[in-house]
Amino acid sequence: MFKIYFASIYRGLFRNRLFVLINILSLTVGFTASILILLFVFDELSFDKWVSNADKIVRVETTFSPIGRNPMDYAMSPGPVLPTMSEEFSKIEAGTRMFFSGGTGIVHNGTTIDEPIVYADPGIFSVFSDLLIKGNPQTALASINDVVISEDIKQKYFGDGPAIGQTLVRSNGELMRITGIMKNLPNNTHLDFDMITRLDNVIFTNYPQIMEQWKGANVFTYLKFAPDTNLNDITRRLPDMINRRAVLTGFLSALDNRRSEAITLHLVPFKDIYLWSPRQGQISDWTGHSKGPGDGQLVITMAAIAILILVIAIINYVNLSTASASKRAREVSIRKILGATRIQIITQFLIESVALTFIALLAACALIEILLPFYNQLIEKDLTLAFENNVDVGLWLLIAGLIIGIIAGLYPALYLSNFKPARILSNSAASRTATSRLRNFLVISQFSISIGLIICTSILFAQTNFATGMDLGFTKKNMVVLRNIGSNRYAEFGDTLKAELLKLPGVKSIGRSAAVPSDLFEDNTRVTFSNQAGSEPIPISELPVDPDFFNTYEITPLAGRLLEWNRGDDILKIPEEGASDSIPSANVILNMAALDKLGLGAAELAIGKSFQAPVGTRPVNFTIVGVIPDFNFNSIYEKAGSYIIYYEPGRLGAMTLRLDGTDIRGTLSAIDQTWKEIVPNVPISRSMLEDIINDAYGDDIRGGTVVMFFTLLATLIATVGLFGLSRFSTEKRTKEIGIRKVFGARVRDVVMLLIWQFTRPALLANIIAWPAAWYFMRDWLDGFAYRIELGSGYFIMASALSLIIAWSTVMFHVLRVARANPIHALRYE
Repeated sequence: MFKIYFASIYRGLFRNRLFVLINILSLTVGFTASILILLFVFDELSFDKWVSNADKIVRVETTFSPIGRNPMDYAMSPGPVLPTMSEEFSKIEAGTRMFFSGGTGIVHNGTTIDEPIVYADPGIFSVFSDLLIKGNPQTALASINDVVISEDIKQKYFGDGPAIGQTLVRSNGELMRITGIMKNLPNNTHLDFDMITRLDNVIFTNYPQIMEQWKGANVFTYLKFAPDTNLNDITRRLPDMINRRAVLTGFLSALDNRRSEAITLHLVPFKDIYLWSPRQGQISDWTGHSKGPGDGQLVITMAAIAILILVIAIINYVNLSTASASKRAREVSIRKILGATRIQIITQFLIESVALTFIALLAACALIEILLPFYNQLIEKDLTLAFENNVDVGLWLLIAGLIIGIIAGLYPALYLSNFKPARILSNSAASRTATSRLRNFLVISQFSISIGLIICTSILFAQTNFATGMDLGFTKKNMVVLRNIGSNRYAEFGDTLKAELLKLPGVKSIGRSAAVPSDLFEDNTRVTFSNQAGSEPIPISELPVDPDFFNTYEITPLAGRLLEWNRGDDILKIPEEGASDSIPSANVILNMAALDKLGLGAAELAIGKSFQAPVGTRPVNFTIVGVIPDFNFNSIYEKAGSYIIYYEPGRLGAMTLRLDGTDIRGTLSAIDQTWKEIVPNVPISRSMLEDIINDAYGDDIRGGTVVMFFTLLATLIATVGLFGLSRFSTEKRTKEIGIRKVFGARVRDVVMLLIWQFTRPALLANIIAWPAAWYFMRDWLDGFAYRIELGSGYFIMASALSLIIAWSTVMFHVLRVARANPIHALRYE
């Protein structure tokens, strides 16, 4: 029986070569696009599944809600959270805090190598119980000089020899004793470190805000709960714990009587962190790597696009199968007369559909192997089909091909098998009004999907271009940022390094600051005016800079002056603790956002006014000497910050160089050499400011590019289907057109008649596509503080483009039929 089926299928497909070619092409492109998308989706969903008992682990994240400003969301938490929660909740089996301070310099064979290191509580090996592969998890971090290294680090420094018990030398001369070896972290994890050393209060004696205070989120806190723990119950009890145990200082002190309003803790499941933790301050922000965070909305969007692309390909199959029904009608009728049952005919057409589907699937797999290197480069991943390593991938593709083949062929099989032989053989009519209505509905659906995707993609790209091209309030071209040294080390040789770098011919100016654009920087203080007794302090951000910062970033004052080197009162000098009880004073610069927040009126009127704000633990009297325009150090997801800007030499942890742009490569080489001479034991961390800013939008740009690529493929599939459908439709109306021409219809009249047949569904599709696209893109744009307007131009452009595609696709067939001699049309069978 199957031999008869396959022989019949072969003959049927051979006689309908155009039908076969269009469907294979459509399904091949659809499978290729969908599989590429799903490879990305499955990789994103695989993050952090390597951790055993991951369902018991959460990360504690924080929202600060100070008076006078919007809530601030952080992926981190205050240092006291772990010990406090461990005392309050018996269900906590283990916990650890992680503090990232950048890399650590390791001296090896006379060369200093920068290695990523994390400070962590010893409980890290209890929370992540399968992390340590050699060493004792109870004693591996017994001392602040103990270190656990990854397999890669072990191989790098010790080769195949033993490592435990050996020492590594830091660039500052300290020795670290190796007490354990941990497994290399996989690529699909948000964690990012190769070395772990002990987190201890002793290390941060001079920085109590990290370990002891509740006013800042500086550590990543991970907790492992008992299996029967109800996390909702724990979450409900957290406000009470904060009210009883938290001590609010700094910019939160005004809320000390309602502490749970000032601090909100969130328990985020470990497996949700990568995709669903949008809060700022992710681990990747500190390590500088691009492993995260992911975007759960992008994953959902991509999965939806994959489904829509397959839907378009299936629609093509159904449309072409029913449109070409007249060519198969006689075949079906004769088979029925010869005794074939409806089940046998249905089976034949389903096998035909599945066969076409698997041919397309094989072609798609071959095409994917060709495209994967380019695709991986685009999305910055290393994806592979990996049939040889993962039989499940092949099995799922086989199952998917079978299901899609059946879905695509089911309606055509039911429709074609229902023909009545007497009716077909008597008048050769095979079309039905119901089937025409179905095809119109499916064509409208195709156009709706294509128009909606084009609208969304155009808005996405417009917003991304707006983001990368907007005026940030400072220059970013030919700017070089040097970091990788803590501000306490800059105090030793910062002036020398700056002086030597200024001697280089390609360097125009150098400014030092506590942070540079796109840094994770949120130092807050509280402003109090002496003439406003009883009023609550106003929280505001502070940004220490040196006087050359403004010239380097080309920021000019709107009123007053900038900070100057030759004015002693432009320098903030904080006395040693206990050395003096007097309140230090200094001059300060405000940006316009700070001016508005403090309610100081016009820029000229603010000059000379004074206020008090604490710097660290000491109050400082500030006098306003200048006002500058707003500048955006964050991103367009947030409004430009409000800053008080002053010069405090001990807190300048970054250096920005403005180059003249004549020989950038040569100047960068000279910068590296100067750094090596002045700071031989510290690896240089050098970046172009433009790259830093663009990296902040890297995920949006890559996501938009990928969405655009697959939108084009979806449109291509719809166009291929429309081409085939227009061919069958115009052929079916050949005799009608011949009669119209005999009665005087011009070519233009015939063209307009046939064009309207495909214009109408394109216009009707807008009724579906426009509201859906507007709803989703409005919600997406609401996430930006600076955004484009959701104007009608994007919608009209997408609709016009869809009409152009439709007209261009069908025009070839329309003109061919419209120009034909009506004598041939009337003889057409």
